[in-house]
Amino acid sequence: MSLFSKVAIRTIIAATGAAMLMSTGSASAMVPLQVMGAKPAPAGVAAAEKYFMICDVPTCPEPSYVSGWITWYARTVHISGRVSSAITPKTRWLQARFQAYAGGHQVGATQTRTAMASNGWGLDFAFDMGDPNLVGGVTMIRVTLCSPTSTGTTGCHAYPEEFVR
Repeated sequence: MSLFSKVAIRTIIAATGAAMLMSTGSASAMVPLQVMGAKPAPAGVAAAEKYFMICDVPTCPEPSYVSGWITWYARTVHISGRVSSAITPKTRWLQARFQAYAGGHQVGATQTRTAMASNGWGLDFAFDMGDPNLVGGVTMIRVTLCSPTSTGTTGCHAYPEEFVR
């Protein structure tokens, strides 16, 4: 995604209060794909946003990737975006796994979102992670991509991406 695309998305969020996923073509060919409602920050709490894109192969963002926004609140996070998988015999599906951490300890269950034939090889998502009662709150989100291996088992990237508050 080009710098212009990221700026355009941030501008749309600031103007409308909603996140809009855009196609990843040239800036002049950007097309809205879907509007997803943004969750407002709790009263009195400033939220910070972080954009992410993780690819299954070096030719990001195609053919398989997960992208979206992590919105940090005082103790929780809101994660929204899209996981997309290319239609090939090798990549029959692509799964994004999300884990929230506080002080090196996992908070809550791992969230998974999977793109496959039954959902048109792409899946938009939006969910919250963390514990609103946890002092200090979520400090890191780990995102791991997993897909089928040639032997039919599940293989996950050896080096997941980690995003720190």
